[in-house]
Amino acid sequence: TNVASGLDADQGGGGVFNDGGTLFIRDSTIASNLADGTNGSGGGLLSVAGVVTIISTPLTSNVANRAGGGIEVINGTLNTVNSSLINNVAGPAGTASPGNGGGLHVSGALATVSLSGGSVFGNTAAREGGGLWNQAGSTLTVQGATLISVNTASGPDADDGGGGVFNNGGTVVLSGVEVSNNTADGVRGSGGGIFSASGLVTIVSSRIDGNVANRAGGGIEVVAGTVNVYGGSLNLNVTGPAGVAMPGNGGGVHVTGAATTLFSGVTIDGNTAALQGGGLWNSATGVMSVLNNTVVSNNTASGATALADGGGGIFNLGGTLKLVAAQVLNNVADGTAGSGGGIMSISGPASAALAFGARYGGVVVYQWKYGESCRRWH
Repeated sequence: TNVASGLDADQGGGGVFNDGGTLFIRDSTIASNLADGTNGSGGGLLSVAGVVTIISTPLTSNVANRAGGGIEVINGTLNTVNSSLINNVAGPAGTASPGNGGGLHVSGALATVSLSGGSVFGNTAAREGGGLWNQAGSTLTVQGATLISVNTASGPDADDGGGGVFNNGGTVVLSGVEVSNNTADGVRGSGGGIFSASGLVTIVSSRIDGNVANRAGGGIEVVAGTVNVYGGSLNLNVTGPAGVAMPGNGGGVHVTGAATTLFSGVTIDGNTAALQGGGLWNSATGVMSVLNNTVVSNNTASGATALADGGGGIFNLGGTLKLVAAQVLNNVADGTAGSGGGIMSISGPASAALAFGARYGGVVVYQWKYGESCRRWH
């Protein structure tokens, strides 16, 4: 157990400190180290700049007061291969300052970080990014069957959370990754699996499954910027679990602001929302496209108010919602007066060309207007 007690945000590195050089770590263990300064960062490792390569090395049970329980990267390059971040903590009880990035935290605007293989498992952050946290201007790439699971972010505000991954406006690429069973458990925590405040997030052939958020976005919370999802799944995520819904919108995905989201060839199945949008929830200023054999099925929204709550599959508050060659099947609005088992659109240019195949003879186009029942043209 090594301890670094520097007081400032660029001080720490309980186990290892890299001041801009070239650092190579292989077949080692970095465990149970502490950055205990008031704003100490990088419980296991702190890299100010330079190039860091970590191969087949677990970083386990490290702690930092400010950020980066396992690893803090300010600028430069970090590459990890078959290395895991397990049970690290950012912001332990009583000392969070603020406590971001339980496993990994990227502070600067010029960092490039790549994780390939291994796992990000069981890490906790007092505020944001239980597993991983990425800064505006920096690029975080996670690939190679990496597992991001059972991480927790406990920030209490609506813009806190990101149990698995928090993106603060940078570029994030997830390819062939599993983001599962992560939690945003703050009073109004959002984005159980992934929280993107802005920037660009691209998700390819990945599983975003079984995540939980109290406020919104059980699987993914998007405030602004762009999120594109190609293939893979968004299944069995929950927003607003029993007794803590605040309010519980967007079981699979929730869009808060002027964001652009796209889902192409994705399975969105079995998600639940305490109030609105069991599968997907789109804001009044959002642009959401559901395309190319995406299947939105078996999702549930349980809000009780007539003409306000529901949208078992999709809820659109008034933004732009486009569905082309998609399927919306077997969804439920099960609140006392819940509306829109498949889709509920309060207002806005919501339109669709939904390909249901032979059952409906090809393409069916729907148009909605608040307070009216659905009109259908063959």
